[in-house]
This record gives sequence, structure tokens and C-alpha cells, in this order.
Amino acid sequence: MYQPDRVALSTVPADAPTAPLNLPPGPPPVASFTDPHGRRWGLTLTPTVLTAFRDECGVDLPTAIQAGQAPAALADRPESLVELLWLACESQARGFGLTPEEFGRTVLVDRDPATPSRPRLRTDVYEAATVAVFRALGALYPDTPFGRWVQATGGRRKRSRSRAQR
Repeated sequence: MYQPDRVALSTVPADAPTAPLNLPPGPPPVASFTDPHGRRWGLTLTPTVLTAFRDECGVDLPTAIQAGQAPAALADRPESLVELLWLACESQARGFGLTPEEFGRTVLVDRDPATPSRPRLRTDVYEAATVAVFRALGALYPDTPFGRWVQATGGRRKRSRSRAQR
């Protein structure tokens, strides 16, 4: 039975290598993350990508970075993060035959077998993608407080402890 909201997720064999594939010409990626299907996505952010992101999402990352707000501008807004990832990884995704919607679903959305009609965020991949974006932004703006924070922490946010751990 055809289900238009479902995406064929097995585009890469389980034993496929995780080396970057379909990378655009240019400098090598400064950060990467791996999706649940073993595809490694190389990430290099450029002023062109950031301008397109600002035009699409209304988030001016260079200004946010100067104001020390880049993590808040992305980390808590999955739709913005997915849009930035698409803009940075579009040529790779198209090489895999993915549309923007398929990219977002296959990279960051999971279906719970108990509630298949309700998608949920793949938190492990979301975290890895967020760290990759932070590292790529830190490489683009190394002399800002944000860039120094990325150099010091590797782009990993400090997780708050749950009440059970206190």
C-alpha cells in the first residue's frame, strides 16, 4: 500500500562505508555528522549559505554570533537547524536523490512503531548535527566569543542534570 508520507529509508546498504560521499567541489568539510543510515554528511558553512539561511528563516547567524546568541538561535529550533543543514548539504542530498522533505525526515525524524503517525526527533542525530553546525560556525568565526567557545568545548553544549541525578 502506498503511503505518501513515508520515505524509503534504505537507500544505503547497512554495510556501506561511512566515508563522505557526493561532496561538492571545494574545500573539505570542517565538520560532519552521520545519519541513521550510515551516510556521513560533510558540513562547511559559507557566507553564501548563511545569507540563504537568513533569507529563508529570518535568522541572521553572523549577527547572532556577534551577540553571543548563535546556540540559542539554532539549538532549540529543529526546523531552523534542518533548513541550515539542507542549505549546507543540498548537493550531497541531491546526490542521494533526496528532496528537502525527505532529507529532513530521513536525517532527523524517526517513526515510533507504537505511534507511526506521530514522528519524533532523532535526538542523537539532532545533537550530532547541532555540534557539527556549531563547529562549522566556529571555524567560520574563530575570533569571536562563540568561536572560542567552540574551540574550548568542541561545540558540545553542557547538558543540565535531571532532578533524579541531583
